[in-house]
Amino acid sequence: VSLCDGDCDDNDDTIFPYAADIFCDGIDSNCGSDDAATEALEQDTDGDGYLPCAPYVGIDPSILGGDDCNDINAGLYPEDADGDGSTLCDGDCDDDDANRLPTATEAACDGFDSDCVPDPLEQDTDLDGALPCEGDCDDDDASMNSDDGDGDGRSPCGTDGIAGTSDDDCNDSDNTVYPGNTELCDGIDSDCVFDGNESDDDGDTYVECSPWVGSDLAIFGGQDCDDTDPAQIPIDADGDGSAGCAGDCDETDASIYPGAPDLACDGLDTDCVADPAEVDHDGDGWLDCLGYTGTIPGISGGGDCDDTDAALTSANLDGDAYTICAGDCDDTDPLIFPGAADAPCDGVDTDCVHNPGEVDDDGDGYVECSPYLGTVVGVSGGGDCDDEDSGNQPVDVDGDGVAGCAGDCNDGDASIYLGAPDTTCDGIDNNCDNDPAEIDGDGDGFMPCNGDCNDDEASHFPGAPELCNNHDDDCNGSLSGDEIDNDGDGVSECNLDCDDYDSSIFPGATEFCDGVDSNCNSVLDDPIDGDGDGWEICGTDGIPNTGDEDCDDGDASLNLTDLDGDGFVTCPTYSGSDSSIFGGADCDDYDSASWPGNPTWESPPYATDMDCFAEIGNNVAFISETVFELDTSRAGRAGDIDGDTLGDLLIGNHLVLGATALGAGTITSALVDLTFVGAAGL
Repeated sequence: VSLCDGDCDDNDDTIFPYAADIFCDGIDSNCGSDDAATEALEQDTDGDGYLPCAPYVGIDPSILGGDDCNDINAGLYPEDADGDGSTLCDGDCDDDDANRLPTATEAACDGFDSDCVPDPLEQDTDLDGALPCEGDCDDDDASMNSDDGDGDGRSPCGTDGIAGTSDDDCNDSDNTVYPGNTELCDGIDSDCVFDGNESDDDGDTYVECSPWVGSDLAIFGGQDCDDTDPAQIPIDADGDGSAGCAGDCDETDASIYPGAPDLACDGLDTDCVADPAEVDHDGDGWLDCLGYTGTIPGISGGGDCDDTDAALTSANLDGDAYTICAGDCDDTDPLIFPGAADAPCDGVDTDCVHNPGEVDDDGDGYVECSPYLGTVVGVSGGGDCDDEDSGNQPVDVDGDGVAGCAGDCNDGDASIYLGAPDTTCDGIDNNCDNDPAEIDGDGDGFMPCNGDCNDDEASHFPGAPELCNNHDDDCNGSLSGDEIDNDGDGVSECNLDCDDYDSSIFPGATEFCDGVDSNCNSVLDDPIDGDGDGWEICGTDGIPNTGDEDCDDGDASLNLTDLDGDGFVTCPTYSGSDSSIFGGADCDDYDSASWPGNPTWESPPYATDMDCFAEIGNNVAFISETVFELDTSRAGRAGDIDGDTLGDLLIGNHLVLGATALGAGTITSALVDLTFVGAAGL
């Protein structure tokens, strides 16, 4: 066999395709003729010196043996290096230590994994020298353990050994800090209950607690009344007789304190009673109050009519005696102010009474009023008939004899004007009559005049693909045959109605046990279990009227299951072939003692309908203390049921038990417990 014929080693005459191959010798004698799985068993894929097959019978010095349990992991092989009887393939987690193997006994909390089952309670994850099993309450935090580092009698894990509880030492390097220690106003949390009143939150050098006994040089004292406001301090820093905590709103100015004289409209709050009228809220340099007397930089005066709008001020910039607050609509022009003389149709609002007729709203160079007498740049004249449409102008721009305001719908094209010749169906409105038949409303390239039957829908035009949508897409005046819903069930043949002449048949229709594919899924009488009780309306065989159908698929309590094993099902009748089922109408399928015709005596007050006759007491009607009337067809002599030496009547029994029939009348025999009036039926 040559190399061209598939010889995989032409230097060895024992190796060639389909040669005899010794199993597990590590040599591919038949050049891969075996299946891939068999070939893989004789290969050391991970290079650990072991083959997956066993036993190894080869002579390759690099192969130590067989039975490699994982030939893609060089760390797993069947060698027992430590001689403990367990290999790495057996789960030995340390094959250099004979004391560690899966069958070894694990000592409690020794920090040593003897049985090769890692126990997180014996691992020091945070390297703090303490194990969870020794009381380390948080092995992810080296500062949390059961050691009392500062000797104050408390550990970071506390007496309960649980991290984050109230008995944890919050600083195990300071023996003056521990839960329960006396708390002082010194800036140190001595009792491990942080309350925040020993810190200076607003940076005013005062804390809330008192008296201050700490050594922090940045803290001057306690009794800070508001540690969120640095202006509120418990001392009189400016010597005006009032401290910040007593209401002094500026402890750097001795002239400002509660009750100080306050000048009107000077912009200063000297009495610490905020007056919003003396504050420039909108930053326009003007205050609300009148008669400004202050000297605050940036404040020009008072009388601001709207201190929320910087554009409205009481300044008179143009010297025309009117301010913006007084209605001056242009405070840069002294000729424009309320009441000024206003020339008609000059495009200038000199009296500050807006006249829309003098404004070119559409930017076409023309205003509505006429004649135009102004010189405003960009305005050519008046008489604009539509100042919201720049195409409508009072002049004939294109020289076709008709202006835009006279009906020229395109004053940029001399061939288009009111009354111009109009070519039929060219898409151009030459005569400005806005003919909808020449407008492509949906942008599909067709207009009503050239056959578009629905110009509001771009998919409808002559030659369009006809879709299954009950619409005339191609505008040929008719629907295709399979688009017509012949039976009016809302689904046409092209929408997969498998019988378009029967309105009860369409995709999604309710499937009945009638041998008809009502839902068009190509399956007759799909399995239907409407009430989820496990019984289908067509039964297990899928054939109607064979006795295995659900008698009521809307009520899960009515089916052919005998839950209590008494031989009766809850369906009213049973016509199936199961010999263990005697009939239907089981009134309680969770009680094997309740079934139709059960002759067992029903003894009130125990409310169990044993015979499913829908009455408790076997049709016994109370007449007097010792006289009862009973159904003549359901009474039978049962012997001494209750052991009182007297014969008993069994209600619900349809058979004659014991003595012969006594006929109608009153039973007064000593053989019964009570007297019954009527035909006894015994």
